[in-house]
Amino acid sequence: MCDVSLEDVAKELDADTDGAFVNMVSVDVAEYARTHFEKSVRKTLTIPAWLNIAAREKKINFSQTLQDALIAKIKA
Repeated sequence: MCDVSLEDVAKELDADTDGAFVNMVSVDVAEYARTHFEKSVRKTLTIPAWLNIAAREKKINFSQTLQDALIAKIKA
């Protein structure tokens, strides 16, 4: 086990130790990164020409629509 010195942490953060305490927090760093950091990945897909024309006429954002649909499928 490792000891945490409030004084050392306060000094590093240039903070006061009045009312300070040590608390242990467990974090799934991989899950946090998946949820909060978005690295885009290019995907190529094929749709019928009529669907492409109709969607473009309605100014539908293909990328956002695909993301929304995939998230809905994942949560279902």
